[in-house]
Amino acid sequence: MARSVFILGSPNAGDGTLSLISLSRITRAIKEQQEVSDIVLLATGGFGAHFNKTKTPHRELVYRQLEAFGAVIDRANPNDLLSSNTVEDMTLIAEFAELRGISSYDIVTSNFHAARCRFILKCFAHSHLVNVLTADDPNDLDIEIVQHEDNALTQLKSQGGVFLEGILHPYSEM
Repeated sequence: MARSVFILGSPNAGDGTLSLISLSRITRAIKEQQEVSDIVLLATGGFGAHFNKTKTPHRELVYRQLEAFGAVIDRANPNDLLSSNTVEDMTLIAEFAELRGISSYDIVTSNFHAARCRFILKCFAHSHLVNVLTADDPNDLDIEIVQHEDNALTQLKSQGGVFLEGILHPYSEM
């Protein structure tokens, strides 16, 4: 069975042009696929005011880029993996994996985003099943993005984990 590698969503422009963050994640995923031939790539991302205001799901924009590079992808179903934030990324990927019988998988995100992803995974007790692969951050990474990540991780730590539908999923190492 092919190993699944999920590329997390990130911002794109109003015309659908992928950001350097997205392109870096795609490059990292393709590199992984070139090194390990039995990998299939999937992408997350739907719509959101902070990252995709187009009429096309972000993951579809990523799939188009992956296809242009000749990558082996799994488009899944049109309504799968349409996340709008990092917690949704993690929960939708876990649900998708469970439905497909995928026992372990990789996630590709940016270096600046990896700590929060790992924290969230530990809150849902999935960290032993998931390998987080990091893509290089763009040289011109906006400081506001880094500050957003720092603030989001600080908030998660201060509340002791992730709240989902009013239920606290505590961080396993606190």
